[in-house]
Amino acid sequence: MNKDISYRRADYGFSYRVAAVIIENGKALLQRFNGEYAFIGGQVMENETAEEAVKREFMEEVHSGIEVDKMYAVGETFFTWDDIPYQQIGLYFKAHIPESSDIPRDGTFHGYDEYENKRVDLDFCWIPLSELHSIPLYPKEIIDHIISGADHIMHFISRD
Repeated sequence: MNKDISYRRADYGFSYRVAAVIIENGKALLQRFNGEYAFIGGQVMENETAEEAVKREFMEEVHSGIEVDKMYAVGETFFTWDDIPYQQIGLYFKAHIPESSDIPRDGTFHGYDEYENKRVDLDFCWIPLSELHSIPLYPKEIIDHIISGADHIMHFISRD
């Protein structure tokens, strides 16, 4: 069984994360958990490409496939989780939902994932691009890149 490319020590943690940036009809598809928002994704596993990981994570959480279009952003994120400093390398892919998918194209719908052998219920929301600055969306550094419609690969550093 492959393992996530991440580790946690008593004094430091690291993770390699991927996420899908999906924009349709002026709205972004986001995951909402504990009142905060993020792009749908998760950890890359050993011997897995980043593109394979983002497709797998989307399937695990949303229970539907996506098509990856291209690399969109690379982030170096520093944050604290459970009082432990973390460093995360994040790859963000522009992606789209196939026409044949039955994913709702508006509002909120529900999914789930498993974390530490426990079910975690998740909400997925279509949020208008004009509202992205008014919600707790992480990483916030990518918001202006999305709103502007930029098409080049962005690199950002986030220290929260």
